[in-house]
Amino acid sequence: MDALPVTNKAAGEPESLRNKALETGAAAVQNFAPVERICAHLNAFHAYADDLSRKVEANHYCAHLNDEVRQCILYDSPTLPARIIGIGKDQTFFNFTKSHISKTKKKKPRRSTKTKFRSLKAHSHHTTLTTPSPLPTEYMITPRLFSTLTPSEQKLWHSHVFEVKSGMLIMPQPAAIPDAAWELAENREMEEVIQLYGKVYHLWQTDRGDKLPLGEPKLMMSFTKKEQFPEFEEMVGERDKRFGTSWERKKEVRKGIKVPENVSEGNSDWSWKEKGLA
Repeated sequence: MDALPVTNKAAGEPESLRNKALETGAAAVQNFAPVERICAHLNAFHAYADDLSRKVEANHYCAHLNDEVRQCILYDSPTLPARIIGIGKDQTFFNFTKSHISKTKKKKPRRSTKTKFRSLKAHSHHTTLTTPSPLPTEYMITPRLFSTLTPSEQKLWHSHVFEVKSGMLIMPQPAAIPDAAWELAENREMEEVIQLYGKVYHLWQTDRGDKLPLGEPKLMMSFTKKEQFPEFEEMVGERDKRFGTSWERKKEVRKGIKVPENVSEGNSDWSWKEKGLA
């Protein structure tokens, strides 16, 4: 594979003029209803369940499936070119909608589906269309649903308390939204996410330099305390510089977000628990 050309960090030749023309034509006439429902961008770090020393950043682009389910496409970057590293479905999607920031945003001309998808920022776009469920998936479920899972199934899931309370989990802020308005909206989202259990698989091991999505999907975990992530300040700090944010600030303003009761019960975060590191 080393002898193959590399384009956009993936093995293969640059896109031909023919394919670019076909892409433009298809985008003009085809229906992209499922991706039109994407309405939120979340960023966090995951650890490989079978090797917790490996961490990777993931950008989640999410949409409602119903009132309790969201689906997320995971990319390695928020800008083009970006590789899909996982595809996810989450439960209890955030209740933040356009109404929370409508007073601070000016209406913009309607963009094409393709442009809107590529330049996605966290804003709501509600329709009545039915969204297909992509696989493999990331899931986030409520404690009630988590309690119905078998003990062995629970081991595949993780909590989000540390992600939220540490300031690691963010909704990247659009430039047009004032800090105070976005902080309020983001905290409302965090109040939802902190209660949930997640299940996620990554398809492309970009952290080891793979030029193609090789091997089987990898189960990923989140973190339950800072000691599990020795590179936290370095890696999250570097991420924050790119997004113009601060995990320290977010940690401070999220002190009032309540930690759900019994979050450590069951077999969630099992990769840490079985090693005595949870």
